[in-house]
Amino acid sequence: MPRRLPLLVCLLAGLAACGKAGEGAQQAAFTADRQASGRVSMVIAAAPSPPTPAADFAARAAAGDAFELQAAQAASQRAANPEVKSFAAMMLRDHGQSSDDFTKALASAGQALPAGGALDNDQQAALSELSGADPAGFDKAYMAGQVKAHRAALALTQDYAQNGDNVALKAYATQTLPVIQHHYEVASALADRLK
Repeated sequence: MPRRLPLLVCLLAGLAACGKAGEGAQQAAFTADRQASGRVSMVIAAAPSPPTPAADFAARAAAGDAFELQAAQAASQRAANPEVKSFAAMMLRDHGQSSDDFTKALASAGQALPAGGALDNDQQAALSELSGADPAGFDKAYMAGQVKAHRAALALTQDYAQNGDNVALKAYATQTLPVIQHHYEVASALADRLK
């Protein structure tokens, strides 16, 4: 057993140094282990994430932006809590700017602006629920929706900043991340205070 481990380590290191990671390293480890012991042990190598297509990112980002803007417009009219109204005003201001930046990034990327930021079924249902919320529950419903929306936007944007397939959109995602993170933190704190 002591002789098998150094052999396996040397074999894997040699393959990695030659640039033969992934399946080749797994197969070499499997073969070396089997030859040395007659047993099979499993070696798992993490595969890199596949690049996120620009069109997918653009469609999902546009839908998220449209959802947050429509919800903010409703909150600016219906919210009772001054902090919630202030948050909605921040959403309208910041998303106005980010929409302009997004449009410029799409043009640089050679991508078409997704048609109207088509909302997905969950976003449409959330807006319908928000429009039907009673006045006493509106603020809580709006802020709960904003926490969820910003959590999703943060995950989407972080993923694209790391794994995106278009330089201009990756730069936009990287630039936008701190703003989304700030919105998420403010929304979470405000939602907690409203509980």
